[in-house]
Amino acid sequence: MEPTQVLFEIGLLGPSRVGKTSLISSIFRDGQRLLKTSGVTIRAGDRATEVKMRQQARALDSLVQSRRFTPGALAANHTTVSFELLLDPRPAEDDSAEGGIALRMLDFPGGWLDPANRSTTHEDAWGEVEGFIVRSSVLIVPVDATVLMEAVTDPQRGAVPLVLDTYDVGQVARKWARGRAGKPDSPALVLFVPVKCESYFADNGGRHDRADELFDRFRSVYGDVLDAIAGEAEGTEMLYVPVDTLGCVERMSGMWVPDEDTHLRFEGRFLVRSKPVLSIHGVEDVLIALCKTLLAARKSAEDQHVLATGEDAHTARDRAERDRGLVGNVFRAIDRLAVDAYGQDRVLDFVDRRTSALRGFGLRRVGEYTADVRQAERLDSAHQRAVEQLRVLDAVVDDFSGRAYSSRVRSLQAARAR
Repeated sequence: MEPTQVLFEIGLLGPSRVGKTSLISSIFRDGQRLLKTSGVTIRAGDRATEVKMRQQARALDSLVQSRRFTPGALAANHTTVSFELLLDPRPAEDDSAEGGIALRMLDFPGGWLDPANRSTTHEDAWGEVEGFIVRSSVLIVPVDATVLMEAVTDPQRGAVPLVLDTYDVGQVARKWARGRAGKPDSPALVLFVPVKCESYFADNGGRHDRADELFDRFRSVYGDVLDAIAGEAEGTEMLYVPVDTLGCVERMSGMWVPDEDTHLRFEGRFLVRSKPVLSIHGVEDVLIALCKTLLAARKSAEDQHVLATGEDAHTARDRAERDRGLVGNVFRAIDRLAVDAYGQDRVLDFVDRRTSALRGFGLRRVGEYTADVRQAERLDSAHQRAVEQLRVLDAVVDDFSGRAYSSRVRSLQAARAR
């Protein structure tokens, strides 16, 4: 992350193969679509994220083109992976380092949630992951919708909390909530994000509307997690935000197979409905929630950046126009005449190529004023860019934060009160 960017850390919390990386990929890819005419783009903030997003996109595109697939074909992470998505207001031709909102997320092997599955060699790494989650302003909990919905027998329903590891998720969520309670003036948002929802909603090409059933099953399985968060940090905003990570698929079949850790686990098989083209749905709601929560903090941080660049430019202008003493003021007058006659670039180029000679003739201060003016102009240009970038970001964040959620989104505080 560049030092002039505003950083927001977002905790991801879920077991192995729940869909954490796929959700990040969906935010990245659909975010680009949603922002395409806004003046802001979402891009990888570092090379590692760029590589991972490319790998994930190629893997998902390959699955979709195959027409039939199982999500388990995507490899799970076996190490921690940091993702940085940058909301970038700079024009494509601008390679300056200013501006932007960096969204940093940390994916990790979901098996680490269970201390019994976490080797002693991974304790330090897990400590870093847990610390990242606890200090994050936003917590995202991906939920595998197919596991919730395809459990129909008593043994299958009994395996659901084990597969989703709701106990360990709840323990970490409780620590996060305690940390937020200690910072009452800081943002605090939890997004429970069911993924692989394509077969349970009728608003994105699905044939059946089972949205209410999915929500009821979610509340039943995650009730203790909701209670843990609310108990530690009353008033924390909790939202239920289902996402279709592919959109163009339908669950074709599935079976529960034996598993050493969870007794049973669900393996679904999916069929592409018609055209093998991604139709991600629900990411807009995620972006709306993030913008609503992070608006005030982002404005404060970026206003400080614009103020700082303005002060730098003002200081540089004052330095250029300072009283330089009798000799210095004479050289300033010479500089001004030379710039009027030949232009700033030619004067600076002349001084740069003849520095030693000028010094030898006692004329080392020739070009000093012109160089100071150039620096002041450069800093003033940077300030103007920062102001414009802030304006563009303001417009986008204000736009998203002012949008209404889709009918999929539900307030979990209201649901708990009923």
